[in-house]
Amino acid sequence: MGLIELWVAQGKAIKTLFARYSNTYKTFEQAGVGAYQVPSGKKLKVGKVLVWSATANQFPVLGYGDSAVDGTTAPTNAVYFGWNGSYGSVFTCATAYVVYVFEVYFEIPGGKYPFVSFAQGGSHVMIMGVEE
Repeated sequence: MGLIELWVAQGKAIKTLFARYSNTYKTFEQAGVGAYQVPSGKKLKVGKVLVWSATANQFPVLGYGDSAVDGTTAPTNAVYFGWNGSYGSVFTCATAYVVYVFEVYFEIPGGKYPFVSFAQGGSHVMIMGVEE
């Protein structure tokens, strides 16, 4: 049982956020709301990452920052998860048109905007977690 399934079993509401790559950096969005910001005084605890790409060998980099983004510039005060310091990521899409599911755990502090960065277009990322 992964964290998402555990949280559901505990009766917690799961937050599902989505980012479709259109530029180098993209803030995750909540359906019907737009750019998602973690509420002040809470944390977003992420338990699952799903990645899909129309191009093989994509390496999405996830993180959070102080500003929403949709372009070629990283958010202000960006913090990265699963990045090796140059080019690469623990979230690898080796084959095109395959959904990759990663069981993870990381926290995004209140007031921050979670984002993803891709080298090429045609990619999608979903993160699932709870606000606490």
